[in-house]
Amino acid sequence: MSKYLSILFISSPILAANNRGENDGNLQTLQKINTRTGTRTVLSGPSIRWAIRYFMQAVGAKMWRRVVPPSDTNPVGYIYGDNDSPTMAKALPPIPKGYDDEVFGWMIAAKDTAADAAKQVSGIGVSAAISTTPYDGDTAFCQGLKAKGNDKTGNPELAPFSIERHWTRYQFFITVDLNTMGNSLPYILDALKGLQVGGSHAANLTELTPDLLAWHFHKAPGQSGLYLGAGIDFPPDENVDISGLEARAWNLGFDFHVAGIGRPMSVAKALQAIKEEAAS
Repeated sequence: MSKYLSILFISSPILAANNRGENDGNLQTLQKINTRTGTRTVLSGPSIRWAIRYFMQAVGAKMWRRVVPPSDTNPVGYIYGDNDSPTMAKALPPIPKGYDDEVFGWMIAAKDTAADAAKQVSGIGVSAAISTTPYDGDTAFCQGLKAKGNDKTGNPELAPFSIERHWTRYQFFITVDLNTMGNSLPYILDALKGLQVGGSHAANLTELTPDLLAWHFHKAPGQSGLYLGAGIDFPPDENVDISGLEARAWNLGFDFHVAGIGRPMSVAKALQAIKEEAAS
């Protein structure tokens, strides 16, 4: 029987800054969308998927493609296969069966041929994470050294810049095709305890930790209804109000479970309960 899992993740309040290293002149910017209730900041779904993948690699999942610090001989920063020899290639090869990162899917598009691309559909879908409060323009003024380091007199040459910041919660939605997970689901669930999501500047990494998880299992893809979308306010200094989600669930006719701060079940126990139900 087909089985799918959907999880709504609402984070603890964080100070988000410079996610994915976007810049507008000397201003490091946050990604944003405009809604009827104001401008919201966004963490991309792919950046959250990468955070899950980095966690899996760090804790010893069986990964076919691994990320390593770039070097002169391996500027891409990838190694793949059963050995640790950095390999350069125009396209990475398909991921064989039995590796945990197969669940993220892949596509190999051969150039200059009429052949169709070889691909494996991902078993994990992740929405963009949207701030639960509007962005009010908060920025921090910073000062650093230019790349060359010195001006013509030999003194340090300073480069002023600013960073956009947003003190808020984020909420995103993840759906999992349990038929494709193999042994990977426990790694994915453990990763949700704390995701390092950020940009190219390590000082601006953001850790998403959940204050609330809501989840349910369903028999077909797309029959979830848990995602709240943009424009829902959960101020960072107040408890999360999910009355709107409860009304939607009643209207669509599905049951779901909730865990986290202020709830009878902790997030840690909820993740264990999800693992057990998925394995049954």
